[in-house]
Amino acid sequence: MAVLSPWWIRVPETDTEIYNVCSMYAQRGFPGCIGSVDCVHIPWDRVPAMLRSLYCGKEKFPTISYEVTVSHDGRILAVTPGHAGTRNDKTIVRHDAFVMAVKDGKYGHVKFHLYDASGNIITESGCYLICDGGYHKWRALMCPFQDTSVKDEVNWSGKLESSRKDVECVFGRLKGRFRILKIPSLFWYQHEIDNVFFTCCCLHNILLEGDGYSADWEAEMDWGGDDGDFDWQEVGSRLTFATQSLHLTADFDASGVGRVPGTVLAATGDDTVEHETEFHEFHTRLVTHLNVAHDRGELKW
Repeated sequence: MAVLSPWWIRVPETDTEIYNVCSMYAQRGFPGCIGSVDCVHIPWDRVPAMLRSLYCGKEKFPTISYEVTVSHDGRILAVTPGHAGTRNDKTIVRHDAFVMAVKDGKYGHVKFHLYDASGNIITESGCYLICDGGYHKWRALMCPFQDTSVKDEVNWSGKLESSRKDVECVFGRLKGRFRILKIPSLFWYQHEIDNVFFTCCCLHNILLEGDGYSADWEAEMDWGGDDGDFDWQEVGSRLTFATQSLHLTADFDASGVGRVPGTVLAATGDDTVEHETEFHEFHTRLVTHLNVAHDRGELKW
């Protein structure tokens, strides 16, 4: 699986890949968005007794948390190694190599267009991710408004929350398809559970390629006809290099961009919410764009 994951779990690198991901969000009013990010908790039954309090978080039972970034068609782009269940999103995101790379300008060269309040087109650069309200207020992470009665902000927040359901749907598919993620894990060591989760993510993307949704996110599949007859040869030829059994190390990273230098799984992070000045300015421009595009009937829902 260490050989398989770089092929099936990887972030957009080429201009074509970046355009394919961003265009799906642009149709929904979020140009420049490169994915949705959130954390999922996997129950761990056999956590060592001395670590139980460290892994019992909001779920009230021991869990391992993974931060996952997905595209709007449900493809998993990046996965972090597992973190203790007591860690919240603001802490885990600091150890997410892909999110930090986006924050540091990995896609700073990508340009996109927004409407201003007068309906004129302005050019922005630098992709971002959409998330829930539990993250830092970084320019690279756009979240919905938590307390507002302004019509435009309410409308924008509703559209964002609807769009970021793609990552929640992926979590549902993973746990529904791979029951080993749904029931408390009986493995003794965390790196073994990490291996299972990474494997399930790879298989999810392989199946997504097979059912055709990755080719067209709005495709109407005819499961009773030709679409129900899956020809494994189309995808199987890509897997010939992954025939040997491999064991992942505890520090294995499936983000596709490497781990943040100097970080370890046991590291602690500052829980303070960070506010970037640019976050609020960019936030406002995105709200204006979506509402202008909505009034013009240009959004695709």
